Amino acid sequence: MELRCFFQGVKLPKKEKRSHSEQRTTKKQKKDADMQKIVSMLMILALLLPTSTFANTTYEKSNDYKQIYCIAYAMYFEGRGEGDRGMAAIGHSIVNRSHNPKYPKTPCGVIYEPGQFTYQHHAKIDDQKSFDQAVKLSKPIYDNQDPDLTHGALSFHAKYVHPSWIKHMIKTASIGHHIFYKFA
Repeated sequence: MELRCFFQGVKLPKKEKRSHSEQRTTKKQKKDADMQKIVSMLMILALLLPTSTFANTTYEKSNDYKQIYCIAYAMYFEGRGEGDRGMAAIGHSIVNRSHNPKYPKTPCGVIYEPGQFTYQHHAKIDDQKSFDQAVKLSKPIYDNQDPDLTHGALSFHAKYVHPSWIKHMIKTASIGHHIFYKFA
């Protein structure tokens, strides 16, 4: 027996029984697909809303939106409790890295570099207002139209941790609960 989807005219096969391990894999694949749909919907929403940060802006490359959202997600998950200055400082350090030849060339490349941003493993937006603010702040940072409060910082850490890598860097700023650094 087949089920029929009347909205799209697509025939769907009858649901098959799957083993427990196949169900886990399918759930993970569904979760990943759902996250991609959410990101896509947010990007489309940013294009359609007249009050959006992106209104009256034309980008030649759709990749710019991906980069802006990568920055926004990092700003949100690393500094949502820091206010605008703290989130912007995090965004600047990511963009600064993307301009440095020692790091990947795009903000998304910087963020997804292994071992850099741990939030990727447990990310869930639970404060939509803060995320919307991160999106709003990320565009001028990406476009280099926002003053860099970090003075060229490439790295940062929370004040309550003391990583070993700081001995090779100089402090450029302390904003909120984070300290920012660049190479000496």
